[in-house]
Amino acid sequence: MAQQHPAEAPARELWSSRVWPQLLPELAERIVGCLSCNDVAAAFRQVNKATAEAFSGPQHTIVRLSEPVPPHAFAAHWLAPGATRGLNLVRRRKLVRLVAASGVLPNMEVMLQAAGFYGAAAEALNEAALAGQLLMCQWLWDQLANGADDLADPRGEYNASSALAFAACGGHRHVCEWLLALVDRVSPSAENLVYAAASRGHVDLAEWLLQQDIIRAIRRRLRLLR
Repeated sequence: MAQQHPAEAPARELWSSRVWPQLLPELAERIVGCLSCNDVAAAFRQVNKATAEAFSGPQHTIVRLSEPVPPHAFAAHWLAPGATRGLNLVRRRKLVRLVAASGVLPNMEVMLQAAGFYGAAAEALNEAALAGQLLMCQWLWDQLANGADDLADPRGEYNASSALAFAACGGHRHVCEWLLALVDRVSPSAENLVYAAASRGHVDLAEWLLQQDIIRAIRRRLRLLR
């Protein structure tokens, strides 16, 4: 986790005495140093006025949505009335992708509800695959397969093939293994998966993909058509 920059004395003593009066300021500072930037920005700064003032620099106030955000703080912000009213589709799609990459399931559930556009779950699946977030991929797949998300695109094989391409680009074999097991067939463009993995330096993954029966079958079919 990211380490926080020390707060200046006596400000350090002021905030620490109001949070942990029984601890030495140096120890309190070390505890905060173990928190992530998002923990500080979204949660710890809200403890009281002293912490808000002591941790007011940009490294303590910017919440990075591609990294884990405390779910209670995330829900409080994005489920508030009008939270996404001023966001166009481009920005909403970006939000969905960022949260998918973070791997925090409760936050993804909130964001799908808040984003409110068709195909949000399918787009999130691609981004989660790119980031190697297997648990997030599995949860999103369930949303698509079960139709629980009215905004989801239910085209299962298309979603799996698309996500597989993203997983290959990210070099995530464990995600590729899971996605290949989901479908009976993959788009002929799956031959490009090998190139996508190799061109980004994921040579071991490219070699593994070449050995998979479903990819080998596609390559044989394409050779017959040439």
